[in-house]
Amino acid sequence: MENILDLNSNDINSNLALNESKDNNINNNNNDEPENDKTINSSVNDSLSFENSNIEYNNNEEKYLSEDDTYNPKFKKGTSSVINVAFQIANTIIGAGILSLPVVMRYLGLILGSFFIIFNAILTNYSVNLLLKSHQLSKKNKYSTISKKVLGKTGYMFVCLMIISNGFFMCSTYMRIFGSNLNNIIAGYVDKNNFLVTNWHNYFYVIIIFFGMSFIIFIDKFEKIEKMSILGQTGIFIYFIGLLLIYLYKYKNNLLQEITKDYFFPSGDKIKMLTSLPSVILAYTFQFNCFEAYATLKIRTHKNFKKSTLLAIIFVSSIFLLSGIFGYLMYGDNLNTTILEALLIDMQKNKDTHFFIKFLLIVINIGFLCCSTTGIPLLFFSCRNNLFSTIKYIKKNFFVNTAYLNTIKNNKNEKFETMGKNNFQNNNNNNDIINIKEKEKNLYDLSKKTQKVISIILYILIGLFTVLLPNLRFVR
Repeated sequence: MENILDLNSNDINSNLALNESKDNNINNNNNDEPENDKTINSSVNDSLSFENSNIEYNNNEEKYLSEDDTYNPKFKKGTSSVINVAFQIANTIIGAGILSLPVVMRYLGLILGSFFIIFNAILTNYSVNLLLKSHQLSKKNKYSTISKKVLGKTGYMFVCLMIISNGFFMCSTYMRIFGSNLNNIIAGYVDKNNFLVTNWHNYFYVIIIFFGMSFIIFIDKFEKIEKMSILGQTGIFIYFIGLLLIYLYKYKNNLLQEITKDYFFPSGDKIKMLTSLPSVILAYTFQFNCFEAYATLKIRTHKNFKKSTLLAIIFVSSIFLLSGIFGYLMYGDNLNTTILEALLIDMQKNKDTHFFIKFLLIVINIGFLCCSTTGIPLLFFSCRNNLFSTIKYIKKNFFVNTAYLNTIKNNKNEKFETMGKNNFQNNNNNNDIINIKEKEKNLYDLSKKTQKVISIILYILIGLFTVLLPNLRFVR
């Protein structure tokens, strides 16, 4: 019995000595590391999944941005406040569709039109909560890679192509809108046969915006376009104030039609009513850029991002509602086009239009021009990054030497089995492990030079598409 006790005590002492030596090694390697950072690093290591002695590496996937990542030294802190992120979201939401909302109000009526705007705002806010829940459960921090976790490889490819197509066509649309708006501004001061008005279907202005926005090709961080979001929301606020002042001017001078009960209920062709719905349903689309905005938060928590989203949705919904209502009340059933085109036609018909109204029309166009133009970097950023991910995915699954990739993975598993789980995690900076990771990553990764070439080609294609298809309209 005494021998057994002696053996047990010896085992205990040896275990204690072993643990003390491990602790000393860790302390020696991390003299400058705070206690909080050690706790976080150990929790990050514990989050790695091991199944059937196969270690899953997330180094070639995106890093999971949990709610505690603000305090984790492995992840770079964001720089944006809750308000700034709200500006980013609002700038992504507000687009050319706002010009069509008065027409939507005409066909759906003020009651049903307002209902759809508010209802879609609620759905959008709910969709963000679902995305954050998916983010937490899947441990993925991109819209596309969450879809891969949920829908599989086919769903992942479909979602990536959808995001790329959306960004591509909307960048082209906003370039066309820039040309049209700038044309409308200049048309008020020069003869309609002047080159600055005709200029090959606004090609001249499209070329200006194409080269003017070319700096976005090499933007690699979402934070770098944060200030443009503030400029965009300033522009949309100017647009709204100008529209409100024109309405008040018309109201004061009895230039408005009499409001009847028909204004409140659907009217006109049912087909036109149905075709107007997408302008409302798609008006709040920003989910593709959801996690890019989330990653820029200085204090990165789901609670803060929900605050940003709610502020953005309230601001955008207010602008949507009031712009749609005032625009409809200005022209009533005579409104058959976007509000900017209706105002321009109105000014051209009435040659004696007051100078104040002409000035406001220019201000409105400039305001919307700022909003739509600053949306181009956000859309291009999402389009380009998802294109990179798609190319990597195709390269990895269809062009990489599968046998060589399996050899690398087997080396990982052997290294794991040899060192054991704890030692493998504690020696994550081991040169052999780093070499294994780098070999796997280099098989299908894109170099910075390749990314720049792809970005340039993508941007040129957007410009060519805009110029070669001048009569194609994506938003109505």
